[in-house]
Amino acid sequence: MTFPAIGSPVRIGLLGLSRTGAHHLERISLRSDLQIVAACNDGTEGGTAHPLFPNVLPRIEDLLARDNLDYILIAAPRRLRGRLAVRSLEAGKNVAVEPPPCVDGDEVRTMLAAARRAGRTLCILPSRREGLDFRAARQAVLAGSLGTIEAARIVSWAKAVPADLPDLTGNSGLPETAPGDVFGFFAFQYVDQLLQLVRWPPKTVFARILSPPASDPTAAAFFLSVGFRQGGDGLIDVNLHSGAALHTGWMLAGTSGAYCQQRICIAEPSGEICDVPVVPADVPAIDPYAALLRPARSDEERLDSARDAVAVMDVIDAARESSRSGEVIRLDEKNRHSF
Repeated sequence: MTFPAIGSPVRIGLLGLSRTGAHHLERISLRSDLQIVAACNDGTEGGTAHPLFPNVLPRIEDLLARDNLDYILIAAPRRLRGRLAVRSLEAGKNVAVEPPPCVDGDEVRTMLAAARRAGRTLCILPSRREGLDFRAARQAVLAGSLGTIEAARIVSWAKAVPADLPDLTGNSGLPETAPGDVFGFFAFQYVDQLLQLVRWPPKTVFARILSPPASDPTAAAFFLSVGFRQGGDGLIDVNLHSGAALHTGWMLAGTSGAYCQQRICIAEPSGEICDVPVVPADVPAIDPYAALLRPARSDEERLDSARDAVAVMDVIDAARESSRSGEVIRLDEKNRHSF
């Protein structure tokens, strides 16, 4: 499989025609550098994108047999993404996956191993990193304005329904699987952002996960604390069925500065705090499809985002274990990804 000629769009086969697939179909249709040339449902009921796209193939094997695809984009329900990714990689395809990429750390490791065996790219799209607050915080970290991050916090109390509700609920509106899967859906975004901001391997995890109310099966509520190997910690407090509404955005404390609500605070030698706003126009946008447009320079670069996802899923798995046991879970140093 080779990339198209310079100036030609990257050719994509879309696997999954639910609301998530329709979302990608709409976004990609507005671009000239990407093109969905064929699509297929994932075998589940529904297909929001089906009437929007004329070239829908009846079977997954028909999609994987095509030789004019540069990537398979998997937008199926989360419980199917891991298996479909492995199947696509074994068919010799480069694969991009909507996050969360699967249900647990073992499954994402299986995906990673399949990509290595096939010598193909496995890309977990960064589509949970597009918010302005995270991008502004990340820019402050990467610019070195804050020094080494010693503490990261976020509180999100609100009432929310995820954009791709079919990933969480069946036709009845009730969760298809355990309530922990609702936790996993929301936790992936926050844990992924936390690890991108602190940029050290996680060491310990303590969590409390509440079951969503029967009246609102997508209203996740959890508290999660992460300790890092080089010191420092992160706290995530989410409650989407609280009576109070509060969203702090990311708050970061570093060795040379702090960040909160798109403002950087630096202590002057006199002791005065200099408060500098982060102007939205100066914060680069994140293109969720950028990795699909550039050939990898090395074998390991093809798997960078998948290794990041392993670290995220390890924290989420440890959070589930901690919530069940009431204990702090120490992450095994073996096979942990270094940022």
